[in-house]
Amino acid sequence: MGRIVGTIGCLCLLAGVASGQTVVPQFLRLKWVDCEVLAARFGGAQAPSSDELYDLRQRWVDHFAQTLARELPRDLQDVRPRWRYGSTITTVPREQVAMDEAGNLERFLPPGLDGPPIPVREQNALLVRGTPAAIDHLRELIQLLDVKPRMVNVDVRMVDAPSSQTDEWGIDFGKRIGDLIVGSRGNMPLAGPQARYRRDGLEAGIGWDRRRSSGNSLTAANITTTNNVPAVITTGRTLPYVTSRVTYDARGNRYVDTVIDAIFIGTELFVQPRINNDDTVTMLIRPTFIEASGTIIGPNGVVLPITQTVGAETRVTVRDGETIQLGGFERSLGEYNTRFEGALRAARTGMDSHPNLFVTPRIIRELGGQDR
Repeated sequence: MGRIVGTIGCLCLLAGVASGQTVVPQFLRLKWVDCEVLAARFGGAQAPSSDELYDLRQRWVDHFAQTLARELPRDLQDVRPRWRYGSTITTVPREQVAMDEAGNLERFLPPGLDGPPIPVREQNALLVRGTPAAIDHLRELIQLLDVKPRMVNVDVRMVDAPSSQTDEWGIDFGKRIGDLIVGSRGNMPLAGPQARYRRDGLEAGIGWDRRRSSGNSLTAANITTTNNVPAVITTGRTLPYVTSRVTYDARGNRYVDTVIDAIFIGTELFVQPRINNDDTVTMLIRPTFIEASGTIIGPNGVVLPITQTVGAETRVTVRDGETIQLGGFERSLGEYNTRFEGALRAARTGMDSHPNLFVTPRIIRELGGQDR
């Protein structure tokens, strides 16, 4: 079999020599650029599908779920986790190929190549086959693309000053008639001004209370990324909850399938910086705020959390080291509770929050002032 393959290879080589076009394979090793990304741009690799990208993230989420499950109580450690990745952000280099970059350099391939380059991940190289002139032409083209990328450090600070106020009043009364007591209890606030009246077995009281609270919160993160490559900064917590599903087999046997679900609560910031020729930085910024707004009880009695999401997207240009402030976010919550149609008790709660993002890009320069 080896002799047959060798003979075929020799015949192909002789045919190429006879036609004046010797076809040879070569490795073109890359220094800075990822071979898969460059091969895809030359049309030599197929961009990953949306299902492949989802599976890539889901494997990471499953690993995180198994790590968190070890911190749960023993009776829940063996429960099968079911976590779902909800973001649509593309971050890893291979996913960049899916962003309309596959095949955009195919028209620059020189004639004489036997197909587009093939990536070899283990060596970060491109395997090409063609005439020496075509390979030399391709090598010169790759040298223009395979340059050291510049780096950008992005500092993010989220500042918030939430405040809340609660106004509450209530009336309690009671009347003793022999051994019978008629009245109401539990409507008066536990604190605040109160007035009570007692006479001839009649007892009545009224109270009023106002509570205010305010504070400051600071969440900071710092990340470094390659020029024009997205970075994701995520801060928050994961809220797990347990759900159960009852199934029956053909014999009527009852089975309970318990699953651990989770919802992410926090802030996710997507930022893609691009260094311009005048050392200004253009950033595509996409902040997303995810928070818990309440709970709902399902048909099976399971308490499920409710989340609300606020997001925005903008593109700004700032100088190196300059800070840009992203405001305009507002979160407000109003709640009003009454008992007996407000005749005996009423409580009103209001909460306001105005988060602001401060983003500062800094170009990383090498020693000696040579950063290109």
